[in-house]
Amino acid sequence: MPYAADGFNTINPVGKLQQNVGALNEGDVLREALAQCERALVTLNADTVRQLLCNLAQAERLVASLQAAGADVRPEALRLETVQTRLLRQPNRVLSAVGGVKAYAMLREQLAPLDRSARWWRLDEVAAEQRKHLWMRLGVVAAVLAGIIALGYLFRDTLFPADPVNDAIFAAQAALSQGEVGIALEAIRSGLEQAPENPALLIWRGVLTASSDSEASARDFDRARAALGELEFLLERASVWLSAGAPERALEDADAAVARAPDRAEAYFLRATAREQLGQRALALQDLERTAELAQASGNDVLFATARVRIGMLLQTAP
Repeated sequence: MPYAADGFNTINPVGKLQQNVGALNEGDVLREALAQCERALVTLNADTVRQLLCNLAQAERLVASLQAAGADVRPEALRLETVQTRLLRQPNRVLSAVGGVKAYAMLREQLAPLDRSARWWRLDEVAAEQRKHLWMRLGVVAAVLAGIIALGYLFRDTLFPADPVNDAIFAAQAALSQGEVGIALEAIRSGLEQAPENPALLIWRGVLTASSDSEASARDFDRARAALGELEFLLERASVWLSAGAPERALEDADAAVARAPDRAEAYFLRATAREQLGQRALALQDLERTAELAQASGNDVLFATARVRIGMLLQTAP
């Protein structure tokens, strides 16, 4: 795509477009620039982000010019506002597409060395503001949770009666964090004595015994699958594989869950965690972006916030 001396691409009215539709006026150029912006938003990568920013700047100039000349460009102005709004809502996606904050800053210096007044030229600042607001909201949530926990501790016997299932899982997780697989297995077996048909405990026992007694492990998995259904079983087992330090096995179950239910945010979140543990950072970021989209669409604010925080952390620690 050709670029003018100021760094912005232009739509040449004597080029390919002229061959198809004749001479283009400024309104035609504006509408074509907006169409290219809308297409670029669908598939963001390093090349389309560059194209998007250039065309957006051109469209903004044309709208102002045509309005000053008395032309009615209300539909085009609305399309321009929609493109700008969509861009500002996903700054992290744009930054990720171009390779991070530093790459975006270099691209901005190249395309707009003088005029960066438009907010969409400062998506790195927008992303930082969003992270700041998110951390503030999470701080409020943490403070509220701390108060609830304090009250819960005071009234723990009344509010939180004994829960053999969660107690066993918590004990197993604590033991695994210290590398004590045997102690973790004993905790799960103790929980199963009180809740022998609990599918979560069956999955835990199946995971912890998979290497030593594959037949018994398979039986536990079959019982849990029958109780939960295939999808919930895959999600639960993927989570346990992650707790047990087996991201490869977790990735297999998460892949199967995504294939079975491509609209479940939890499946992408588990797969992102497995991929991050395996060092597949770019793929993990893609899954976290999809997690956030699906969680927001389904009203799962906690998972949405968690996914956005994880995205920010991965971007900040990217090599």
